[in-house]
Amino acid sequence: MSDQTVILGMGFKSDAPLFALENAARAACDTTGLVPDVIATLTSKVGHPPFIALAEKLNARIIALAPDDIRGVPTPTASQRIQALFGTGSVAEAVAIAAIPGATLQESRKVSTDNTTTATATAALALAPRKTDK
Repeated sequence: MSDQTVILGMGFKSDAPLFALENAARAACDTTGLVPDVIATLTSKVGHPPFIALAEKLNARIIALAPDDIRGVPTPTASQRIQALFGTGSVAEAVAIAAIPGATLQESRKVSTDNTTTATATAALALAPRKTDK
């Protein structure tokens, strides 16, 4: 067992299909070779059936964060629209960082390539110290 928890942070549109979420997740994971232990997103998105299906496929525990949990979280990439809506530059990066205290971003957001005009999903990876019970 690793001494770190791998966090997959996801941001996505409300109509994002499973293949878009998988595409973004694969892009983030393939770059690093990391396999997520947890998958995080906003509370408003946590019930999205494709998100739940992705968590099940990855055998990853779900962490839901409120918009206030990510407000002000600095991210290496930035969308003006996301900044205006959530007070952070990237939902995927911010939820990955904020999901577990002490998490550090390992892979900045990767964008799904399911649509050539607009992305429907983004994913980022962070690592956090694994809690040990003693």
